Amino acid sequence: MGVAQLKNDLIQLAIETDNPALLEKVIAYFKGLREQEDWWDKLSEKEKAFVQRSSKQIDEMKLVPREVVQAEAKRILNK
Repeated sequence: MGVAQLKNDLIQLAIETDNPALLEKVIAYFKGLREQEDWWDKLSEKEKAFVQRSSKQIDEMKLVPREVVQAEAKRILNK
């Protein structure tokens, strides 16, 4: 569904309601979403590279089982 259709659907929903409280909530919610910063923009370049590398590893099924991670964490913490 394209942006134009999404906008039309949103407008149609607004037209079909006579509930001012609902409309006020939708407006507040929409404004809040528009004002939110994207968490990605707050990351450093190093953090972004880590996330991208991790995502690629997941896509390639290069995963470490939870049990292995837990065992390594216990080993490190019990030093």
